[in-house]
Amino acid sequence: QILMLLVLVYTLRYLVKVGRVSFINHLMNRLQSRSGSVPAWLRAVLIEQVQIIAIFVQLLAMGAACFYISPFLGVSFCIAFFLFY
Repeated sequence: QILMLLVLVYTLRYLVKVGRVSFINHLMNRLQSRSGSVPAWLRAVLIEQVQIIAIFVQLLAMGAACFYISPFLGVSFCIAFFLFY
């Protein structure tokens, strides 16, 4: 079960890394078709925002996996998370 959870987490991580670029390109194309001109900095901001969201989703997935393995491990993960972040 642990191996399957790890495979799931790494698969989702890979899909997010690959999918975020196509998602950003899709958003930029829609914005450009609506308004005509889109500032260049907007692409960088969108990429950073998607990366931040992806990091929090990964942390939630790791926390859920820790709670699934053992409630004590999950609580330890949450304590470490709040101490370091």
